Amino acid sequence: DLMVCVVDPQRAMQIAGAASVRIGTFPVGELGASACASIFAAPWHTKNSVFAIGDGGGRMHNRLDPSEMFVSIPRSHLRYVVELIENFRIDPQKMREVIMPSYAAKAQQSREE
Repeated sequence: DLMVCVVDPQRAMQIAGAASVRIGTFPVGELGASACASIFAAPWHTKNSVFAIGDGGGRMHNRLDPSEMFVSIPRSHLRYVVELIENFRIDPQKMREVIMPSYAAKAQQSREE
């Protein structure tokens, strides 16, 4: 019914938000004092993904690093995570061309000269 992952915050947001563009709902973020209910019960009741820092016991018993957090995905969202993984390819050169203006490379060269 539920998949729970322990990942860094960037991947937690990507995994939890995988369904956002398909179904139009944002994941639930439990970033304050968190309990087991945030990780295990909330996704089941809300039918929505949840990312949470977890409580002290959960972090200790699962040996989480300070930079890791939990993300819980209900069964209905798993296909969106698979879709995200299948389609998440980045070509760094093409990405630079898309996000950098045409004059950026020239400006960088003139500073070096």
